[in-house]
Amino acid sequence: MSIIISSENIKKEQSLGGKATHLSALLQMNVNVPSFFVIHPDAFYRSLSDEQKEIFDSNDQEKIQALFDHLPEPKDLQDHLVSFIKKWAEPQDVFAVRSSAQDEDSSTASFAGQLKSVLGVTQETLWPAIAEVWKSGFSKHVYEYRHQKNVLGPPSCPAVIIQK
Repeated sequence: MSIIISSENIKKEQSLGGKATHLSALLQMNVNVPSFFVIHPDAFYRSLSDEQKEIFDSNDQEKIQALFDHLPEPKDLQDHLVSFIKKWAEPQDVFAVRSSAQDEDSSTASFAGQLKSVLGVTQETLWPAIAEVWKSGFSKHVYEYRHQKNVLGPPSCPAVIIQK
């Protein structure tokens, strides 16, 4: 499976979250949606070392947040991003980097405003923005919101939408 999915290739079964799925559906209805692609959550999980995976699996909220403080850009993701963006964007383009979580937009919990979006992102600042969106999926207020809405289990890493 590819870790970067173009907007035309998004399917519901890809676990890319509500926002990515709904944006794709709008495109299929010929609604004018700014061009975008999605980074699959597996890119995050594949980037973790064995030690980091243990911390992540512990579901210790503070330790998980600390993981993101020094998260290096995964080589695999970096290679895919450079290749994809060369074909998709111009050097001067500016992006919105947005979350698309699997638990978003359910019948019981919208998660509106719970995860981070980063605006005004350039190709040079893309990696820190992606890491910031990933980190926001595990923030204290996301855990609290999940508890308030009785959403069971720990949060999962959001997919990341890169949109012109």
